[in-house]
Amino acid sequence: MKTELNVRLGIVAAVFIISIWLIWPTFQYFLAVSGKIQATPEELDTLRRKSIPLGLDLQGGVDVLLEVDEAKLKTTKIQRYADEVANTFKQDSPPIDATVEAAPDKEAIIVTVNKPEHVRPAAAILKRFQQQQILPTFDEAALQAGKPVELVINRELLKQDIEKTVDSALKVIRDRVDKLGVTQPVVVKQGANRIRVQLPGEKDPEMVVKTIIRPAQLEFRAVRAAQQPVIDSDGRERYPDDSASYIDITTGKVLEGKQIPAGYEVRPMKIQKRDPATGELRTETRYVLVKQKIEMTGESLADSWVSLDPTKFNQPIVHLEFKPEGAKRFEQVTRQYEHKPLAVLLDGVVYTAPNINQVISEGSCIIEGAFDLEEAHNLSLILKAGALPAELVTKEKRTVEATLGADSIRASVYALFVGSAIVAAYMVIYYGMAGLIADIALLINVLIIFAFMKLASATLTLSGIGGILLTVGMAVDANILIYERIREELATGKTLRQAIHLGFGRAFSVIFDANLTTLISGLTLLQFGTQSVKGFALSLNIGILATLFTGLFCTHALIDAYVAWRKNISFGKFQWLKPGVYLDFLGLRKYSYVWSGALFLASLLYIMPFAPFPGSNWGVDFEGGLLTDVQLTKPMSVQQLQSAHGDWRIQKVAGENMYLIRMKFATNSADQIAKTQEEVKKRLDKLVGPENYKILGSESVSNEVGSEFTRTAMIACIIASVGILIYMWFRFEFLFGFAAVAALFHDLIITYGVFNMLGDLGWAGEVTLDVVSALLVILGYSVNDTIIIFDRVRENMKLHPATPLRELINRSICESLNRTVNTVGTVLMVLVIMLLIGGKGLHDFALVLLIGIIKGTYSSSFVASPLLFDLSNYAKRRAAKKPGAQRLSPMLKENA
Repeated sequence: MKTELNVRLGIVAAVFIISIWLIWPTFQYFLAVSGKIQATPEELDTLRRKSIPLGLDLQGGVDVLLEVDEAKLKTTKIQRYADEVANTFKQDSPPIDATVEAAPDKEAIIVTVNKPEHVRPAAAILKRFQQQQILPTFDEAALQAGKPVELVINRELLKQDIEKTVDSALKVIRDRVDKLGVTQPVVVKQGANRIRVQLPGEKDPEMVVKTIIRPAQLEFRAVRAAQQPVIDSDGRERYPDDSASYIDITTGKVLEGKQIPAGYEVRPMKIQKRDPATGELRTETRYVLVKQKIEMTGESLADSWVSLDPTKFNQPIVHLEFKPEGAKRFEQVTRQYEHKPLAVLLDGVVYTAPNINQVISEGSCIIEGAFDLEEAHNLSLILKAGALPAELVTKEKRTVEATLGADSIRASVYALFVGSAIVAAYMVIYYGMAGLIADIALLINVLIIFAFMKLASATLTLSGIGGILLTVGMAVDANILIYERIREELATGKTLRQAIHLGFGRAFSVIFDANLTTLISGLTLLQFGTQSVKGFALSLNIGILATLFTGLFCTHALIDAYVAWRKNISFGKFQWLKPGVYLDFLGLRKYSYVWSGALFLASLLYIMPFAPFPGSNWGVDFEGGLLTDVQLTKPMSVQQLQSAHGDWRIQKVAGENMYLIRMKFATNSADQIAKTQEEVKKRLDKLVGPENYKILGSESVSNEVGSEFTRTAMIACIIASVGILIYMWFRFEFLFGFAAVAALFHDLIITYGVFNMLGDLGWAGEVTLDVVSALLVILGYSVNDTIIIFDRVRENMKLHPATPLRELINRSICESLNRTVNTVGTVLMVLVIMLLIGGKGLHDFALVLLIGIIKGTYSSSFVASPLLFDLSNYAKRRAAKKPGAQRLSPMLKENA
């Protein structure tokens, strides 16, 4: 026994030490940032990279403003229209002999039909483009052989096409950031042709531009080939690269007496050579002549991955695989340039220019070039996310502070610390020495969560802290459940060791079921959620596993060790409710149904997105609005500005008195930008005075999360609910699961509706991503509370099979009251403190949790339990009337 206990204590100690070791750099980093210890900028950056990464709301990051080059984009679009017309001419039977040129300065294409017999079929094709509203009406008589005809592109269609391209660039950057694992980024459209990108934790804007916002324009172009073929040693004929006949390939300069052939341009080419003396690879630049015409781009790329070439000293190779239409086009290109060199360009640089020995019909190729393994991996991810459909120019690069502001972060951390200290003190007061052991286990739980987040490189955000808060509440709950069980066993006359053994054993199933159903929600959010909620989901899932370990293993080992040492342990004397208290909760169900039904209907109608109902009070995160650059004459904290206007989202530019203020449009009228600008100016006049600020610029800004976020969140909630229903059907009965999921749906709708009502009364803010994260916390907590009562119902059904179901459910709720008061009380302590001293940044987050946890606790006893009772009675009556109908389950039938 002693050996087994020592092994358990050794495991607890090992987990504790490893967790401390993993998060020690994070601890050092925060001490250095707060000035508690000295560190050079280089040491601080090293500590930051070794620490748990924080989101934009907690630490700030890099802010980059990009602008689409509209002139160049317009040229590209018109050239594409010209190519489309030319390709259609070539595909006609017989092919039409015509020249199609782009005239970007005139926003037109110029068509010249070279043969008289091709005039009529060419006119027929142009009419098809006219029907598609790409080309305007044209005079068919003007289309004569050898005479160029200018056809202006539909300007409205061109404008729409450019707008779609900017939106497409926005989506590509969002996809890239997601694939590279960046959590809680901000990628929004600003104005008509700008995109603002903010990445948490980064300090070097140049690195962001180079790595994440690189164009990744993949192009295939022909290389200037020799006019006469040469014969290889294997007897094959090929046309080699002839660039050296026109340019100095080491400098790219045109040779004396030569000129670059029409339709070609000089491009740099990266090549790698191995130093014969040292064996090291070095990158060199040479120059080649490639056609200006792009034969193919990476638009139809299906997949990309990286491998190492063992024949070339494990040089990284990026593999490309095209979609069916891309494979067909690639086959056409390789057939056209068979036996000639074809260059693969990335962002205007040639990486490889192999000779096409044969037609490639399988739709795949490789890129070899001057990049290391990390660069190859990032390149592969970026190519999979898609090339930017337009060239972006960097207009601004700077670092920004946390969106919550330093004061809000300090207030939030202080509130969480004070709340946790009060909970820890309460556990000691209520449960004595066992409460102190629970506090130690809770500390280990938090350390494990942070250690796993460090291992997973997960970004910690405010919503992630919410996930940790939920798991801390569940960890406290696990210890309370165990201790209440042990108290019950001691009250029946069991010895201390027997009571401890039975208490942990009987609490196992309820702790396991409650945590596993919450884990179902967490895993669903992790799988189907966007990056905006994955930080929350990851911290929640890790916390659940940590709770199972600390609650069922660490606490047990520490209590056994204390008992072995002191031969006794206190589980406290005080109880809120003495054993034997019986209250008729089900007798109140008619009133609870009326109250819950009325509140549910009112909440549902209140958030309806159509008149005459108010609808959700969406914030700028979801609806977009106006972004204003403001410079103040004297510094102000973000919290000062935020507290004055809660609907503002504010970021301070690091090291300057400049602020980025985002605000939802003040009106939906056509002049919404001007009206909102007036509103911002009016507020600033009142807040700081007209002479103390300067507006540097303002533009409309898109939402951070679009409709896909809402759809994904709804799908995730539905899948999580179905998963919970199936699990409870398996572990309990179908009616248990149905009642629990119905109560969960009831809790979420009412919590969301009440928050919006309070928002319209001025007591709460808008619906932001933090509010959504708080609702996800409720998704986990509400089910947890219901399962604890249902587990007691299940146990009492087995212990008292002859007891009527009504009395049995009432007794089960009453037996869980001490646990409910303690668990909910400790969580509410933390939330109230967060509301009182947590600052503006935590206010709405804590308010949603407060509403949801009160409603979830209420629904477990007054909605889920009555539903279980009435559904069981209904099933009993139905079974009695229809002998062939489905019978009650054995569990419910015995107590019916």
